[in-house]
Order: sequence, then structure tokens, then C-alpha cells
Amino acid sequence: MDIFIDPKLCIGCGSCVIMAESVFTLDKKTGKAKLIKLPKEITKELKTAIESCPIDAIKIIE
Repeated sequence: MDIFIDPKLCIGCGSCVIMAESVFTLDKKTGKAKLIKLPKEITKELKTAIESCPIDAIKIIE
């Protein structure tokens, strides 16, 4: 499993960070979302964070 954040789509709204701050952060240089660490499993919190992206820039790759 992997998590992909499309940097071309991300608008840096921060909803993923608010919902799963242990997994996502906003890059200080670009202002876009980036992965802090790859979680061992997809939790309800993580799924909600991914679904909260208003432009679907975050994908789970199995």
C-alpha cells in the first residue's frame, strides 16, 4: 500500500492535515500537502482525511 499526493492538483487547503496530522503536513516551501510517514494500515481517520480533499489529490495505491 502507498499513498500518492498529486502535487499538480494539490491546492494546499490543509484539510488532510487537520484530519490526520500524524500522516500529513504542508510543505513549507510549496504550501502543498506531503506525507510525513506511511501508515501501516488505512484507519477511519486516514480514510476521512483522504476523502476530505476537495479536489481528490490524494489516492491510496494498493
